[in-house]
Amino acid sequence: MEIKALTITQYLIQGDPDGLVASYISNWTGQCLKFPRNLLSAARSRDEFKRPGVYFLIGQDPTEVNRWIVYVGESEGLDIRLTEHDRDLKKDFWEQAIIFSSKDENLTKGHVRYLEFRLQEELKKQTRINLENINVTKPKLPEASMAEMETYLDFLKLLLPVLGFPFFEKLKPGDLGVREQLLLLNINNQKANGYLTPKGIVVKKSSTISLSQSPAISGNYGLLRQSLNDQGIVSLSSGEFLADYEFSSPSAAAAVILGYNINGRDAWKTKDGVTINQLEQNR
Repeated sequence: MEIKALTITQYLIQGDPDGLVASYISNWTGQCLKFPRNLLSAARSRDEFKRPGVYFLIGQDPTEVNRWIVYVGESEGLDIRLTEHDRDLKKDFWEQAIIFSSKDENLTKGHVRYLEFRLQEELKKQTRINLENINVTKPKLPEASMAEMETYLDFLKLLLPVLGFPFFEKLKPGDLGVREQLLLLNINNQKANGYLTPKGIVVKKSSTISLSQSPAISGNYGLLRQSLNDQGIVSLSSGEFLADYEFSSPSAAAAVILGYNINGRDAWKTKDGVTINQLEQNR
């Protein structure tokens, strides 16, 4: 679905961006509520909880700074279901929740079951998601209803990054100036290439990575190196990237590749030797 322009409204219910936040998109019948786990009791009184919907339970993966643990569910009784999850010790990971329902009350059990299935299907493709779900089967739904839910899903995926959770962002060059530049890192026999994104930098498959790391490397970067190896994104035995990966910053990418801390904005350069810092100064 191609969307050229729209209005997204975020209502800070308690006047706090870290509290209850209701979100709406112009000309969309869906509605969304985001809240931290400790405000579940306050959130349950909202109208968003009184209709069938889908929900995300979200936590930070303790082994990797750029990875989320996510559980996706559906229910006709969101207030009861999320209260059950709050008491479930097996789901102790979540710190944030997001629920999606409908302002016009047209979402049915069949609709939200389909959305749950499709969300799980899409999240399995994302390298930064540790999905906690048990697989669900695709529910039967009329063709027209499936098409309507695919449109609902498009809007849902559009709203999530605005809420701080870019679960479905595609790794591709951006469309603004410096982000279209191919960048190279060539230090100590390590050679990598990538491009900037709105969230950081993508390092391309077949880039190299040091087999060793300095004892002084930042703890998070050391953990990230091992985590990427465990996920099969890099190989610390052959010293290469096996898949594209988006880092949160040029410095994080450079540190992981080289095995020691370094200013990535000076380390990454164009083929003409221009650093990221220089590119941004000349924009």
